[in-house]
Amino acid sequence: MQIALATGLLISAGLFLKSLMNVTHVALGVKVDHVVTFAISPERSGYDSVRSAVLFDRVEQELKSLPGVTGVDGVPGTAPGGRQLGHRCGRAGLPVGSRRG
Repeated sequence: MQIALATGLLISAGLFLKSLMNVTHVALGVKVDHVVTFAISPERSGYDSVRSAVLFDRVEQELKSLPGVTGVDGVPGTAPGGRQLGHRCGRAGLPVGSRRG
């Protein structure tokens, strides 16, 4: 009896995991290839809300002027799914991941 119950639970768990894996591969109708996401935090560098707004506008305009860019949008919060993919980058002269102090 216990072996049959354990076998049933193992099969159920396996099917559940397979379903979870399938969900991660479902097309949600949004193409995210060739999409770049990043975050900037001007307040960490002492910017107030007015200077931050000016900075965000400037970044948006600069990005729009790059060749091959078809759209730019600013969104508060994290990317869909909360995932962060890609590579970390830093400013010239500073190692990646270091903070200006």
